[in-house]
Amino acid sequence: LLDVALVTSDAARISEYGVRAADPRLGAFRADGVVAATPLGSAGYARAAGGPVLASAEGLAVVPVAEFATTRGAWVVDPPLVCTVERAEVPVAVVVDGDRVDADSPGAPVRVTATDRVDLLAPGAESF
Repeated sequence: LLDVALVTSDAARISEYGVRAADPRLGAFRADGVVAATPLGSAGYARAAGGPVLASAEGLAVVPVAEFATTRGAWVVDPPLVCTVERAEVPVAVVVDGDRVDADSPGAPVRVTATDRVDLLAPGAESF
């Protein structure tokens, strides 16, 4: 898995999303969507939305997409992560690695957990 996104189905329409990891609520915000990326996927859609590239093999980058705010939010969290749609004026889609997924229960929380780890090696990388 590279990334999971909740995004409004209609262009230029925003919804309100909530994100939380472990117990504390990280925040709620109005935006076009929210993306949660693994370290492997953090250089893709999450980075394009203004998030960090994760160098560690742990954690998730959580980034609002086109947030409707004067200050931007982004987080690096340990899984599990729960993303919710707090208020939607238009349908919201769940997109996993670029493919739209039809949820069994529209509007249900989306939970992202770690189930396994993939070790990556960069060409020419040296051990430290």
